Amino acid sequence: PSLLQSWIAAKLHEYGGVIVASLHPFMAEGSVTFDGSVFTKVLLMGISLSMIPGGFTIDVVRDRTLQMKRLLLLAGVPASAYWAAMLAVFSIIFLVPVLYALMLILSIPVNALTGAAFLPTLLAFLLYVPMSIM
Repeated sequence: PSLLQSWIAAKLHEYGGVIVASLHPFMAEGSVTFDGSVFTKVLLMGISLSMIPGGFTIDVVRDRTLQMKRLLLLAGVPASAYWAAMLAVFSIIFLVPVLYALMLILSIPVNALTGAAFLPTLLAFLLYVPMSIM
């Protein structure tokens, strides 16, 4: 930005204009310390939560080998109800570790994930559930 500003000021000076610019450094309130373990904790939580959807394929394959979907279709259950029930069950199964992880975040004082940052953390975890199942 400073180089661009100088170039624009030089171009304006050719035409008789002048731009005065000043750069103010970012002022942090209080002392800010970097905690690299927060990134590691979030990364490990994401890796552990990404392992869960792989186990859902076992139920889908078992239903396929036993032809449960065909049996339910013959009984009059629509296919959309079958898949909606599977989504509901998988979401409930997935929410158990997510809620456990959120309770762990609240019980272990991680300053970067609690307080004002807890709402974005909660939204990230809750939005991760449907995105990983679908």
